[in-house]
Amino acid sequence: MEAIGVCPKGYGPVSGAGQTHAGSGPGSWAEPTEAASNAGHHANDWTFFQFLTQCQYWTENESMSYLTERRQEERDRRRGEIVDAAETLYAELGWDTVTMDHVARRARLSRALLYVYFKDKADLHFALVERALDALRVRFEAAREGRPSGLAEVEAIGRAYFAFARETPHQFDACARFQAHASPDGNLPPNEAACMIVGHRVHEVIVAALSRGIADGSVRADIGDPYVTALTLWAFTHGLIQIASTKAGALQHEGIAVEVFVEHAFGLALRSLRT
Repeated sequence: MEAIGVCPKGYGPVSGAGQTHAGSGPGSWAEPTEAASNAGHHANDWTFFQFLTQCQYWTENESMSYLTERRQEERDRRRGEIVDAAETLYAELGWDTVTMDHVARRARLSRALLYVYFKDKADLHFALVERALDALRVRFEAAREGRPSGLAEVEAIGRAYFAFARETPHQFDACARFQAHASPDGNLPPNEAACMIVGHRVHEVIVAALSRGIADGSVRADIGDPYVTALTLWAFTHGLIQIASTKAGALQHEGIAVEVFVEHAFGLALRSLRT
């Protein structure tokens, strides 16, 4: 298709079509001849045709864009419903008991359609981990608000991690299983890569608290790389939560209350950071 304003071969330009000069002086025009008038009509008809064609092109593109957007919205909605169903079953039954058949029935869709969204149970688990880590990030950010110092923010984040494990144990379990999972070398599957991205954001919240503490003098300036320190604190707290939740009986057998054990660990970690 030729560009708008460019006439096809055999026709003159649109501007001035159908007009001929008579005489040599400026402003002296003769009546248009029949041939020239016909040529002008052809050119105008062609330009109008091009305009209509372009309008149709724009309309079709807008329609396709709208349909594509609606399909993506529908796909995202369905994916969210699957993850909702899987999370509910996780909390009710435990992940080891949950099957893809359970999820399909709870989400009210066919097993075949479930596998369109997630290739297997492990892939679905990554989606649950991504959701859990994002919820943890929100808790960490909320824990920082209104604290008088960076060190106080770090402590609040640690306690928010304990609350996360206590209030949503299935989400903590999902994260724990993910941390125990050995990632393959090379490119990660999309859902696993998404977990890594969200996990990094979680750690960045701890980094921000440490950085504030260094700036306000509540955290030692010689702690090294703040991100490495954030990972160390996360690993320390994650292990502390697991011991407190699974070895309470063993601690009591040793004459140590879980609360005493946890507070002792927090005090130890904070003293290592305090100036």
